[in-house]
Order: sequence, then structure tokens, then C-alpha cells
Amino acid sequence: MGFKSRKLVLLTTKTLHHDFFISTLSKKKKLDLFVIFEKRKLKPSFKVGDIDLKKQFLFEKKNFFKKKKFLMNCPHFTVSSINSIKCKKILKRINPDLGISFGTGKINPEIIKLFNKGIINIHRGIMTKYRGLDSEYWASYHSDFKSIGTTIHYVNKHLDKGKTIFQKKLKIKSNYRAHMLRYFTTLIAAKNINNIVEKIFLNRLKLRAKQVHGRYYSFIPLSLKKIAYKKFNSYCQNK
Repeated sequence: MGFKSRKLVLLTTKTLHHDFFISTLSKKKKLDLFVIFEKRKLKPSFKVGDIDLKKQFLFEKKNFFKKKKFLMNCPHFTVSSINSIKCKKILKRINPDLGISFGTGKINPEIIKLFNKGIINIHRGIMTKYRGLDSEYWASYHSDFKSIGTTIHYVNKHLDKGKTIFQKKLKIKSNYRAHMLRYFTTLIAAKNINNIVEKIFLNRLKLRAKQVHGRYYSFIPLSLKKIAYKKFNSYCQNK
């Protein structure tokens, strides 16, 4: 027997790729979707930044929505932090069954326990090697191009150390460029998330037998990110 109640809360931030992910979840039938946006952004003490930001925006806008306008058609809220008192009150009011986190800060245990079926996280990286932030760029910096992809895993009190549900590596093509990586890794998650959600509600989910967790990485400094961009683009051009 599956869960009768199907309340799903997405914990995320306001970006183009997250909007696309919301639109994917919105297509799932027999699901009560709620979205909570976190305003707080992590700021490292060293210099970071975006490269080819305009190229990234134009590429994502063209490919995520195919000239269609994104419409938010589910209840949504904005909080300063996912761990705030306001967020906790909202969640208690919703009484959610399942949570999905995508792009927020670390979630405290008292928030996790408010979800009857737990929280799963979208990690745009291969968690067996690259935990934490900017995984695709750290992999590129280390010339580890076969370790670029997406992992979906359960959230626990440790950062990116929950049980792995799904993992897929990106098949890189010669016309790919570094500013496209956010699009392709998000697409992997979007193509598989509704099937995973369905299995969780039907209690048919099978976890990966081998659970391995890689090294934790923080933000990639801008100087190293530039090197990662060059390495990835060069790798694609020479395929």
C-alpha cells in the first residue's frame, strides 16, 4: 500500500534552473506541491564569481523553457533561512510527507524530522567523489571529467552523506561547454525525480547497495574556476 497523503515540499532558492525543476514537479499528478524559497546565500571569505554568466543565462532560458514563460502554480513561501522559526511554522502547518532540497544551506535535524518520509537532496555532482559545492567545477579542475553528473540522496545531519538513491554521470559531447553544465546536471535530476518520488510514496524505493562518500569541497575560488572552465572546454573541443 502506498501513502494516501502526498504532500511534497521543495526547499530551494530562486534561480532559473530551480524554476525548471519546479515546473517538472508540477507535472506530477496526485501530488500536493509546496515550495519554500530560501533568501539567505552563503558568502565565502575568498573571491568567487561567475564566468560566462550571460551565456549561461541565455542558454538556460532557451533550453529550459523553449520560449514558454514559467508560471508558479503551487503554494509558495519565502523565508530568510530554511532553519528559521518562520520556516518551521510553515512546515508544521503543511505537515509534509516528503521533502526535496535543491540548492539550500545545510538543513538542521529539527527541520528534517518534520517530514514523515524524510528529505531527499539534489546534488549536482557525483557524491562518491565530490561532496559539497561546485562539484562539476572541482571535477573539471582535477581533469576528472568522468565524475561530472548528478546524485539524489537522503538528507541526514551530515552534509552530503545520506544514503544514495540515484546517481548518473553526464555523457559529455564535443559541443558542450562549461557554461552549460548547470543545465545538463539539472536535466538529469528533472528527468528522474518524478519516478523516484513515486517509488518513495509506494514504498518501492531501492537504495544503492554500495554507499560511498567522497571528499567535501567548498566554493571553488574564482582563480581555480577559470582553470576548470578552460580545462573542460578544451576537453570537449578535443573529443
